[in-house]
Amino acid sequence: MEKVFEKDVNFNKGGGTSSGSSGRIIIPKELLVDLSITREENKVVIYREDDKIIIKKAL
Repeated sequence: MEKVFEKDVNFNKGGGTSSGSSGRIIIPKELLVDLSITREENKVVIYREDDKIIIKKAL
């Protein structure tokens, strides 16, 4: 079984719960290394699938 990380979502300041504010999640270094995401190759694809947020390295 793969390691599971539990993280808090930090929200940018906004005027309300859905007034366009965005959230930020810090991705653990271990996952970045596994996906070969570096400062130079940092493009990812993020989408929702059912109740999951999927993050993949962009091709």
